[in-house]
Amino acid sequence: MKFNSLMHVNIIAKDWDKMVDFYQNKLGFKNLVLVKYGEYLNRPDRPEQQKIAQKHPERIMYGYFESKRQITECIEKTVLV
Repeated sequence: MKFNSLMHVNIIAKDWDKMVDFYQNKLGFKNLVLVKYGEYLNRPDRPEQQKIAQKHPERIMYGYFESKRQITECIEKTVLV
C-alpha cells in the first residue's frame, strides 16, 4: 500500500505542559486553538467531559497545533474525577 499523505493526527499524553513544551518549543508548532472542559458544561451528550468540567472548567481538554500546514490534535490523558 502506498502512503501519500496524513490527514489527521491525534496525540494523547499524560502531561499537558510537557506535551505543549515539546510541540511548541522543541518542534516549533504554533498553537491554533485550546479547548477547555468548561465548553462541555452544558453537554449532556458528553457525560464524562461534563463531569470533569463541573470541577475543573478551566482545565484544557485538547488543543490544535500547526506546523507547515499540518494540524496535530493534542489531548491530555485524563482520569475521571
